[in-house]
Amino acid sequence: MKRIWVFGIFCILVTILFTGYSISLRRAAVLAEARSGVDDLAHFLAMDMDRYLFGLNQIFLGIHNVLEAPGAEGYEPHAAPVRAVLEGILDSNPFITALLVLDSTGRIDHWTGEGTPPSIQDRDYFRAHQVGHVPGLFVSKPIASRVNKGQWIFAASNAFRQGDATLKHVIAAIIDLEYFRSNYSSLRLAPGETIAILSPQGDVYARIPGHQIMVGKQIARFINDPVESYTFMRVVSELDDKMRGISLLRVKGYPLVMAATYNEDIVLAKWRKSSALVAALGAAAIGFFLLLTYMTARAQQEQQLSRELLQRLAVTDSLTQLANRRHAVDSANLEIKKAQRQGLALSFVLMDLDHFKEINDSHGHEKGDLVLQQVASVLKQLCRQTDVVSRFGGEEFLVILSGTDLHGAEISSEKIRKVLDEDVHDDFAGIPRVTASFGVAQWHPSEADFKDTLRRADRALYQAKRKGRNCVQLDRTFS
Repeated sequence: MKRIWVFGIFCILVTILFTGYSISLRRAAVLAEARSGVDDLAHFLAMDMDRYLFGLNQIFLGIHNVLEAPGAEGYEPHAAPVRAVLEGILDSNPFITALLVLDSTGRIDHWTGEGTPPSIQDRDYFRAHQVGHVPGLFVSKPIASRVNKGQWIFAASNAFRQGDATLKHVIAAIIDLEYFRSNYSSLRLAPGETIAILSPQGDVYARIPGHQIMVGKQIARFINDPVESYTFMRVVSELDDKMRGISLLRVKGYPLVMAATYNEDIVLAKWRKSSALVAALGAAAIGFFLLLTYMTARAQQEQQLSRELLQRLAVTDSLTQLANRRHAVDSANLEIKKAQRQGLALSFVLMDLDHFKEINDSHGHEKGDLVLQQVASVLKQLCRQTDVVSRFGGEEFLVILSGTDLHGAEISSEKIRKVLDEDVHDDFAGIPRVTASFGVAQWHPSEADFKDTLRRADRALYQAKRKGRNCVQLDRTFS
């Protein structure tokens, strides 16, 4: 039965581990799929932004070529031919709000705006080129427009220099961040997903959704740890306090980072439902194994009890509940082998009730059976746990006394005789007396078979009967 429970518990533990592993594996798969989705989004946005910035480089080079063309030296500031070129570029590139050509002091020589040009000498997209050499395209942080109130922009600029490396002019493009918000709003984002354009230090150019709230702000966690290439992180969002997986990819060669995020709670919502189903199935399987184990163990226990009962019935006398003759013989032979190995004394007491036939004839077999049961009870009380007490046949009983010599067996037999003589008949009205005769023999090492010792005990019993019964007679063959 123990093996059944061990196997059942093993099956339950395997089910628990398999269920937990399946749930954990599915969770990892769901999160991996979500991460793959935002990684793809970030790569798409980075490629798209790279296309815009590469286009700006080409635009700036084209404008520079116009300014350097033969005869361009005679162009006055805001010359119509240059303005026409700039306006043509605006018409074909709707993401550009304005184009500016600045001289080495930061004055606007050409632009696409109306009226008096604003002063922009303090803007970083000019100052960066004035105070140092910026390799390639400069991209400013998001700034509020000085011309159009409420408009958020950023500027991209490139410097062109004389042969001696002194600054000749700077060409800049003003980009309306609303364009990117509008353009990227058409992307089909999964529930809870967001996308954003950031600087490496966390300045927000655009965010979808939540653009109006976040544009121009800075995400604190990137101030001291700017994004250099690709990064994935799980963080609690500063905007909605939700755990998010964030894929960050820097546009190669430019100070822009494309971000795509997913809401972990939303991503795991379906997983939680499926996990509840898997857990329920696992619990059902555990319940099934537990019930099956219990029923199997119970059936095995009942079988064991049945076997033990049958085994007990096979070696027990049904009337007295003492060992039967067959068991007594088997036990006697085992005790002889034990005595041979250990050099112990071993004695046998053969006891026969006196005039038992008269009790059956005078008082009936039912009263005789009660006498046998009472005698058996006395033997159980007076004999040791290590002794084998049996009903050897009819009214005859055999007691095997292990570790007991002839003298000790005589004392035990005499004690039993006195109790039977003095006490047993008091329990049966109408039965004047119950006595027994005893034949005692000690096993001798020369006797390999129990029958040899039994014959001597039987002869001693016969002598006790001849001497008048109700006595103990010893066999002294080897004394």
